[in-house]
Amino acid sequence: MNAVCELRGVSLAARSRAGAVPILHDVSFQVAPGELVCVLGPSGCGKSTILNAVSGLQLPGRPTGDILVGGAPRRPYNSDIAYMVQHDTLLPWRTVRQNVALAGKLRRVAVDPEALLRGVGLGDEADYYPAQLSGGMRKRAQLARVLAQDPRILLMDEPFGALDFQTRMAIYEVFLDRWTELGCGIVFVTHDLGEAIALADRILVMSRRPATVVKEFTVSLPRPRALRELVHFPEYRELHEELWSALALSEAR
Repeated sequence: MNAVCELRGVSLAARSRAGAVPILHDVSFQVAPGELVCVLGPSGCGKSTILNAVSGLQLPGRPTGDILVGGAPRRPYNSDIAYMVQHDTLLPWRTVRQNVALAGKLRRVAVDPEALLRGVGLGDEADYYPAQLSGGMRKRAQLARVLAQDPRILLMDEPFGALDFQTRMAIYEVFLDRWTELGCGIVFVTHDLGEAIALADRILVMSRRPATVVKEFTVSLPRPRALRELVHFPEYRELHEELWSALALSEAR
């Protein structure tokens, strides 16, 4: 089965008055259908740039190498891709239901906003406006909206980073349940080692700029994962230590 997303030798340099500033160097990896790949690396190394390159958003330079989506070269706009970022992108003048319905309309897919909102625990808040929701509720609404696009590949840029621990644990479980039903491939950028282990099938560790993949880890913890119990698994603790070591080496590269 073809990878839903693949990067082959992707490099990128930003243009500046001082000359080219390398950001990515020879980045290669692929994501299979139904696979969640987390990307870890030093702050500012270019993790978000990788997502922007896959999505087709404007970049500070022109990438070289190949970016494939569904086995074909990525198009400037690809409706198979959904992108969930850390900041709040809900339209404040639309209700939660309207935000979710609009995502399906733009994607030209049949959407049942009420079912999606019930699935993320917002069935009673469908007619609320974003300003009437807590931070965790708004994040659930954003999740319902990207799922409404029925994407083949979902890009996620530290989407839960601003939430407190208890809210994050609750939304992890909602997210994993919805993702299991959807079956799309996911590239998930995070700086949180515990989050990466809890969510990922594979974890890629990036070097500092110019970023490249320096280490890859397979997460062998079984699914479905009881997230509150993971820290008691020896495999969790061992992988956590290995990731710390790999990140320390990536900083020194």
